[in-house]
Amino acid sequence: MIAFLLSVASDVVASIIVAVGAWLSRRMWLTGFYSDIAKVYTSKARGLKAINKDIAKSNSVRILSVRGKSIVDSDVYASLWDSTQLQKRIEIITSSPDNDAVIIERSQANNTSRDEYRTEMQFAYNVLMIKKQEFQNLSIFQHMESPSFKLIILDQCLYVSYYLREKNVNKSRLIKYKSNNGAYDAFLHYYETTKKHSTEMQEGNA
Repeated sequence: MIAFLLSVASDVVASIIVAVGAWLSRRMWLTGFYSDIAKVYTSKARGLKAINKDIAKSNSVRILSVRGKSIVDSDVYASLWDSTQLQKRIEIITSSPDNDAVIIERSQANNTSRDEYRTEMQFAYNVLMIKKQEFQNLSIFQHMESPSFKLIILDQCLYVSYYLREKNVNKSRLIKYKSNNGAYDAFLHYYETTKKHSTEMQEGNA
């Protein structure tokens, strides 16, 4: 009986040690995740100047977005669509206009109708296909996922903002991470995973 109780006690202690170890590991990971932050902006508008400056210095640009409305705006992302940098490799992943779940959620967050939101998604896609004629290194993908983040991944850093159900993503905090750290690698992995489940778009397959 005593041996049995000791065995049970040992199992309980072992479970506690494992649980505490997991908690500490997660806490250390989160601490490292936050310590990797280079800059926090209260909105996209406040960080836009820095984004354009970093895009201009980067040989590659990878963007994950839902609608892509502001991405295709040459006035907003001037350095992305700089005709003097046509050699820049650009990948853009947006949600498909057929992604009903995303349209329902994001149209509510943006306080617009579903039809209007879907139309804006299709418009952004059409603009991207036109830009593809000039920017030969532009690759366009569409996905059916429900992304948690809007990402702009560059060679030397990345920018991330969060898709909150009740808030326009452009009004949420914009966080900058430098490359060569755990946070950058984690978001890059998230991007690449989404890309694997996306369809590369060519003329005529929209």
